[in-house]
Order: sequence, then C-alpha cells, then structure tokens
Amino acid sequence: MLFNYSRSSVLEERKYQIRLLGTGAANPVTEVGQRVLVTRTAVGVFKVAFLDHPGTFIRFGWASGATVPGDVKGQTLTRGLPVTDAAGQLSISVSWWSSAFAADELLATEYLDLEFIFSALK
Repeated sequence: MLFNYSRSSVLEERKYQIRLLGTGAANPVTEVGQRVLVTRTAVGVFKVAFLDHPGTFIRFGWASGATVPGDVKGQTLTRGLPVTDAAGQLSISVSWWSSAFAADELLATEYLDLEFIFSALK
C-alpha cells in the first residue's frame, strides 16, 4: 500500500488517533493511541491527557461502534474545553451520552474512535 503525505490548511498539523474499548464503570482500554493517558472521571466522562503538549487545539472528531452496531444508535459524544494544568499537561474531557440524553457508561461491547487535531504553530 502506498501512503501519501497529508495536506492541510493547518500549519504543522498533529493528529492523535485514539481507540477506546469500553469496560463499564472502569478506565477504558486504550487500544490505539500513543503518548495519551485516558481515565474515567465520572459516569461516561473520560479525561484524555496528552503526555507531550501537542500544541494549539484545532478540532475533534469521533465515531462509535459496538459488537452489535445498533447498540450505539442514538448515542453521542461531546467534548469539553482544553485544560492545561500547573505542570503544563494538556487534557480534554469527553462525555458519552445515551439516546435519552443521560450520561452513559461505555460498555465492554462498545468502542470509541477519537481524533484530536492540533497545530504546533499558533
């Protein structure tokens, strides 16, 4: 397979691709994702901490799936604002919502694919 360089209007674009496997009421398993630490902070809320400061936040995208794809029909994911702590570590929390608009656990049969895009330049 041939791979091509990405072209982007974002200077020095950096993409973080992350796949989270559900575990219910525990930290999710990070199946894909380098230099990130993901922890469950509340029902359906996951803090994504970037171990190296990735730069200026540009955008966020996501997709969900499940063993039975219809199990995640109507669910959605939202993100909070980027937060930099006193030590300079950047994190962004994401929240998983049920089709009834209530916080929901990411079950063992469900997964989330997350993409965070940053620019190394301001």
